[in-house]
Amino acid sequence: MHSKIIQIEKKPVRKEAYVEEDFFYGDGEASLFIGDVADYVCEMEAEAREVAVKSFFEALKKMPKAFEIDEENECFIIKDKTKALESDYLAWKTAIENCAKWSLEEFVNDTDLDFYQAKANYADHFGLYVIQNGRYPAEWNNFVRSAKEGVCYYVGACLDYHF
Repeated sequence: MHSKIIQIEKKPVRKEAYVEEDFFYGDGEASLFIGDVADYVCEMEAEAREVAVKSFFEALKKMPKAFEIDEENECFIIKDKTKALESDYLAWKTAIENCAKWSLEEFVNDTDLDFYQAKANYADHFGLYVIQNGRYPAEWNNFVRSAKEGVCYYVGACLDYHF
């Protein structure tokens, strides 16, 4: 399976400053991403990057109370983190409530996906990742939690990863 890593910075990102796949194969903290999450990470061609950025913005547009998008400058503003994470919270809460109903036998022999769904709705280990300031990539939800409302975030590189 494949997913994306998007570089997001507080200033416009020049192409020369895009994070490259080599970043994940060096000695730094990001190299732990290979093995922890991904089998491999690779750069995207310009056309594939355009499609990924457009898809990213389309997803944000579905939450107009949470995000303001400026596609021309490839940036977005988080207007309301609560609104941004509300649907994930509700899905997480439902999954946790389902887990709370388990008997000891069900807990021991769990083949249900409730626990996985709860975890994925909190921070999807195999979903969209954000890399900022050259740090270890963060799951999208964790990025939103730590981001500041009202700040313009610019999209830089888009990378593909396989898990």
